[in-house]
Amino acid sequence: MTFRAPGCSRSPGHLEKCADCAREFAGWQQSQALVSTLGPAKVPEDLALRLRVAISQESRNSARERLSRFHIRWENTFQPFLLRAAAASPAPYSWLEQQPC
Repeated sequence: MTFRAPGCSRSPGHLEKCADCAREFAGWQQSQALVSTLGPAKVPEDLALRLRVAISQESRNSARERLSRFHIRWENTFQPFLLRAAAASPAPYSWLEQQPC
């Protein structure tokens, strides 16, 4: 499959006949040759570390993690109040009552 730019003639000898298109085509070929001399892009040295950090941050934001953090905050906030309420209720002291023999 060949790529044809909009307005490009479909005749195979068009570049030999049209100087403007031949110049533009030569410019594209030169650009392609210059880009190919660059070689592949070098991988940053800290890429592995950055990937691990990004994956860790994403997993920290999962639904399960958010629910776990909420659960811990809930316990840390209300457990002291519930403990005081339980201590103040008569139920814990019921064992002090004498049991009939």
